[in-house]
Amino acid sequence: MYFCRKPYLSAKKMANIHFSITYKTDGGTYLRIHLNLNGETSHAPMQTADGEHWHATLQMPGGTAFSYFYEVCTDGGDVVRREEDAVRHVAIGQQPALHLADAWTLRPLSAALRTSAFTDCIYRLSDFDRQRAHEEGVAVTPETFGMDAMTRGCLGGTGFCFISRLNHRSYLLMS
Repeated sequence: MYFCRKPYLSAKKMANIHFSITYKTDGGTYLRIHLNLNGETSHAPMQTADGEHWHATLQMPGGTAFSYFYEVCTDGGDVVRREEDAVRHVAIGQQPALHLADAWTLRPLSAALRTSAFTDCIYRLSDFDRQRAHEEGVAVTPETFGMDAMTRGCLGGTGFCFISRLNHRSYLLMS
């Protein structure tokens, strides 16, 4: 068991925080938790029996908050891979135990908003604006129209569609 105890917090009741994640590692590598508690960074190694199902139990003072993400490290401690933009934030109440069952985040959830399929829809210059600029003799360049000049939109230049899945229901937003 790994302890995250600060001397000035010793009067607070300690909570057992159980971490678990499924991630298949190669030989010679292991998972660890990268923690930030009260502005201080620490690392906690995880254990596995099969190289795929990892777990760790840490003791932390109740009534505090911390953030964490997972890293893959070599046996020498060098970081091979870490989750991209996947910092998780947890506030510990006065409960004696907390179980955090996680999944490895390959890409941040907001990554879809940075794809060309999405940005081409948002940053598009309509055919009307292009025609008007041509009639006025204005060149359609990034300097005159910003990134709107670089794209023509998606779905035939008529709009975009965004599908969201929330609570086992799909929502469709069209423009």
